[in-house]
Amino acid sequence: MAGRIDRATRAIAALAVAAGLTTAFGLASDAMAGSRAPPVQLAQAATNPPAAAPAQQFAQLRQRLGITPAQDGTFQRFVAVLGDNDAARAAFVRRNPPDRRRDALEELRVQSEAADLDARGLRRLLTAFQALYASLSPQQKQAADQVFAAPAR
Repeated sequence: MAGRIDRATRAIAALAVAAGLTTAFGLASDAMAGSRAPPVQLAQAATNPPAAAPAQQFAQLRQRLGITPAQDGTFQRFVAVLGDNDAARAAFVRRNPPDRRRDALEELRVQSEAADLDARGLRRLLTAFQALYASLSPQQKQAADQVFAAPAR
């Protein structure tokens, strides 16, 4: 089961990185690097702004996928979920700063909450991406597969 979760995390991390939102779950860059650090430690990434503005990153993603006007609503819902997940992670990090001293019980509680937050975000993102992917042409799906493919082990 851990292997399945790790593969899913890597795939979603690739999705977030490809979209340019390395903070989408506060773990994208660390997951891509194969880190097994706890979610709270990975949440430190959420305090680092992305290299380019999200609007610019989404415009680049839109162009790479060749999103048509008919697909715009589905694409915007996908983008909104990425933004909502990023905002939820940032709020979590503000409530639970990574540098705050905690005892072992509190640290485990915070890690559990971070994992729950990530799982909810992954489920929302999967739903939004499934709808977007279903609307893509075969050529667009091929582009999406290249953009969002998780790196081989």
